[in-house]
Amino acid sequence: MTRSQLFLGSILAIVALAFAGTALAKAHEHKNGEELLGSQIKVNGPHVIDKHGKYTATAQVSNGKITGVAV
Repeated sequence: MTRSQLFLGSILAIVALAFAGTALAKAHEHKNGEELLGSQIKVNGPHVIDKHGKYTATAQVSNGKITGVAV
């Protein structure tokens, strides 16, 4: 094998590995926290904003502002 064939083969392998990871990625789904809380933003305390399987996302609200998020 010549050096040019070895170089070309290694470049193609790197490119193939780089694109393999992006092909399997799922699309990102954005959720607006303010819309999920709605009128609960005016009530202090923890509020459940989303559930996904066994995981629950809660937002801690204090004085009309989100002060923390926990999963």
